[in-house]
Amino acid sequence: MQKFRLDAPWSQDRLKEILSYDPVTGIFRWKISHSNGVKIGDAAGTPCVGYVRIHIDRRGFLAHILAWLYMTGKVRIRGVDHHDLNRSNNKWSNLRAATISQNHANKRVLEKNKLKTKGVVKVITKKGTVRYRATLTHKEKQYHLGYFSTVGDAHLAYVAAAKKFHGEFARFE
Repeated sequence: MQKFRLDAPWSQDRLKEILSYDPVTGIFRWKISHSNGVKIGDAAGTPCVGYVRIHIDRRGFLAHILAWLYMTGKVRIRGVDHHDLNRSNNKWSNLRAATISQNHANKRVLEKNKLKTKGVVKVITKKGTVRYRATLTHKEKQYHLGYFSTVGDAHLAYVAAAKKFHGEFARFE
């Protein structure tokens, strides 16, 4: 998949020349028409893996990155988090600056997780006993939180650590 970048020639002024952004709805609209049938006032963007991608000068840009540039004048590649996890909700109130670690903390439990519990894995000891290991990753370092006899106890350990390390970005489900 193509990486979405916003290179040096782009500026808040240039973006505002060609698009308008409504921070209440999160929708971008074209200020210029295109030969491909796009008219002034048309909504900009197409769905792309849950995100909204807007093509400008034959290059794709993610709408939440453009929204950040539009509102602040600053470019944050991979540093804008959707608070509600809805990748297409680009309302300004739903976007916040985040480190990569914070963005990862604000994720749902992965579908492939058989326990459906974030931060917990099932472990079979050498003696054949079932235990549950709680771990948390913060700033690319993994922390071992302990082994527990129940999923619930392991999850409680994860929740406590997530609150401590991730604060407002902590997500438990």
